[in-house]
Amino acid sequence: MAKKLSIITINKNNAIGLKKTIESVICQMFKDLEYIVIDGASKDDSVNIIKEYSEYITYSVSEPDAGIYDAMNKGIKVANGEYCLFLNSGDYLYSCSVLEEVFQHNIFEDIVYGNPISENNLGQRILRKCDSPLSILNFLGASSIVNHQSSFIKLILFSKFGFYRADLSLASDWDFFIKTLFEHGATYRYIPVTISVFNTIGLSNINKEKSQQELNKIALELFRYPALHNSIKSIVFYDMVWNTPFVKSWYNFYNKIYWFKLKIKRFLGNDFYYNNSRFLEFTNENNKKFVPKKIIFPSNKKLLVWGVGADGILIYNYCIYHRIFIYGFLDSSEAIQQYAFLGRPVFAPKFAFENKDKDFLTLVASRNYCDEISKVCKEAGLIENKDFIVPFEKLTS
Repeated sequence: MAKKLSIITINKNNAIGLKKTIESVICQMFKDLEYIVIDGASKDDSVNIIKEYSEYITYSVSEPDAGIYDAMNKGIKVANGEYCLFLNSGDYLYSCSVLEEVFQHNIFEDIVYGNPISENNLGQRILRKCDSPLSILNFLGASSIVNHQSSFIKLILFSKFGFYRADLSLASDWDFFIKTLFEHGATYRYIPVTISVFNTIGLSNINKEKSQQELNKIALELFRYPALHNSIKSIVFYDMVWNTPFVKSWYNFYNKIYWFKLKIKRFLGNDFYYNNSRFLEFTNENNKKFVPKKIIFPSNKKLLVWGVGADGILIYNYCIYHRIFIYGFLDSSEAIQQYAFLGRPVFAPKFAFENKDKDFLTLVASRNYCDEISKVCKEAGLIENKDFIVPFEKLTS
């Protein structure tokens, strides 16, 4: 019977770390999981550890492999869960209730990730908060905010987009995240839960130079994908210009002044500012100006944003700034509905209509078609300012 989660642990000659990892899994209050252990023909006490805990392990094997990602792929091939979590030997779950906390968030996205803690060989720990917006730079800068030890990946992604690459010995998980998230538009979600503890004496941390070489190889290969071309150009700009000490010091100063200005404007009531973009400055083709209404989002509502254009991006930025979680976007185009937008799923409008009694709030992110969309919402039985909101007020030119 399929489970909600497959936890996959790979190990080679790390019996002490393996024992710690297994014990953090079997103590979990969340039980809708299977546990898979792939051992690389260890010569230490690892096999005996696996036998000791065999009643808690769904599947195990001890045989030679071609490296970390070959072992991880072996685990994927025998997994049956909806999601999989890679918890290598020596890594361990933060608490016995952490999985229960994760799945209380009613996750449905392709990739869901939380916070990891790094731990050195002296036992010193650092919590790494992963709530920054995702970008390719997060991954290619060798400081990925999505760690496989704290990420829940839908198993179906591997059959859709391919397994971990065996030609990369340290950065194949980065490659997988980049391809699925930025090339294929997989949906993702950050949840504010500390999930795992990983040891900084792992291979990728020890071999930082080789890790960076593999990341550079991935960056060059990304030129093959037209959808990523603009992102790659921005990476080149980042390396050549933005990452220089002078520009970084100037930007840090400017950023502090800008955020201080934002706080003043929010205090005065102009609550719709982000990244120097004032809605009042934008006009449509008829030269009509729009001013945003101040919006209050009820905490018990799930937000849907109708519109995936420039206005949708502005609303998204606004929500990121205010820590407002967007459940998904709406668009009437069936072609657009096949892809994610800014990491969120895109639903047909009928999704909002059919779920109007389930605490959804639709925000109309379109100035040019706000009247037409409002009419459609009302005809479907949605009540303005209760079930849907039009945040733009049209001004005469």
